[in-house]
Amino acid sequence: MNPDDLIGLLRAQPFVPFVVHLNNGAEFEVRHPDQAMVLGEVLLLAHHGTELVRCAMLNIAHVNTMETEERV
Repeated sequence: MNPDDLIGLLRAQPFVPFVVHLNNGAEFEVRHPDQAMVLGEVLLLAHHGTELVRCAMLNIAHVNTMETEERV
């Protein structure tokens, strides 16, 4: 996954929620653009309100938008 692709998803107007799928099978929903941040080659995700998850770009298998379930 390319950091610019994720930044584009987070900045999209209107924002479309998406799901980040990791290589280990974990999935994280991003329902609001303030819930995630790209820092270099790392995606930081606020998960369950209080948990912060760090995902290396190399570990992201794919991203699906929740609206269309389209793979990005």
